Amino acid sequence: MSKKEVTTEEREFIDKHLLNTQYLTECKQLPLDILEDDEIVVVEKCLNQEDLTDDELAYLKEVLYKYREAMKKLDVANTEESVEKVRKHIKSEKELLALIDELEENYTLKMIYRLKNGEEVILDLVVKPLTDSQAISEMQAHADLFKELNTNERVVWGKVMQGQTIYTEEEKKLANHIAEKYEEQEYDMETKIAGMREFLARQVEFENASFKTYNKKLKFWNRIEVATVVDLYNKVRTMLHIDEEKVEDLFLNE
Repeated sequence: MSKKEVTTEEREFIDKHLLNTQYLTECKQLPLDILEDDEIVVVEKCLNQEDLTDDELAYLKEVLYKYREAMKKLDVANTEESVEKVRKHIKSEKELLALIDELEENYTLKMIYRLKNGEEVILDLVVKPLTDSQAISEMQAHADLFKELNTNERVVWGKVMQGQTIYTEEEKKLANHIAEKYEEQEYDMETKIAGMREFLARQVEFENASFKTYNKKLKFWNRIEVATVVDLYNKVRTMLHIDEEKVEDLFLNE
């Protein structure tokens, strides 16, 4: 049996549907300043729900196809959906307190550390809970850092900070786009790393800690190589629920 051909009317219906759904969603996720001028024209037309000529529609498909794989690799396209899937609905005080208590019992951390000779050791670490004043201080210190980044851009930057390998030109453009915005908002990277080491000196210690003073702990973390410091810093901030999420992203009914 031969495959049924799609009629012109059916093709127009499909294209219109995709323009109002998939293509519109993908266009919203694309940072405009990584696009070429002619790419911006068709993307903005889609965003504004303007009519596209057949040639413009064909070009829009090419643009979205070019960046679609890069967006997927950086977990941008499915971010909102993925987050929603793991969220629980809490309807009582007891439910929330039970979850909080459960998490507070898990403030221990085992981390693999690779020595220069290639040997791997396991670090038994304890993450100290933040006091209220420390929590406020940490949130204030980072409040402005991501205020210019939307949700998808923050996810991309998170992937970059985690050392994810970037392969394609489109992925590089996305990552560089975030890095440039990051540098506009943040002080130089050397200062940032120093702040990470100071944070770890305050909040993380070994199960059988040898160093009792902050200065001794800071000297210890200054000896640890940067990649480990960054990975541990991000992990501990996640454990302590210090995130960069903008306030407007927290309220689902608005």
